[in-house]
Amino acid sequence: MKESDIQKAIMDYLRLNGYFCNKFHTTGIYVRKRDTYMKNPNKGCPDILAFKKGFTNLAVECKSDKGVQSDEQLEWGKRFEESGGIYILARSLDDVEKVLKGVYN
Repeated sequence: MKESDIQKAIMDYLRLNGYFCNKFHTTGIYVRKRDTYMKNPNKGCPDILAFKKGFTNLAVECKSDKGVQSDEQLEWGKRFEESGGIYILARSLDDVEKVLKGVYN
């Protein structure tokens, strides 16, 4: 399964469960006016940040079966958890469902 398919499934699931979600394009953006590519200054930022009841309490990094987190992603996840958030490395929708059922049930 491609990471984009995993991201879409997770976003749909979170929205159905009352989350406001935002997917980040973490590789950067092409700026046509300048004909240049700008890197994302927030290295390690996860693919999805989700909000519920006014708090950013969920961050999801999506990876395929063979995908590996970068050092920046590992550090970002650690800092997010230290601030009280839930950080999930998701290789499928099941990974997110398992964590959220454990937290909210």
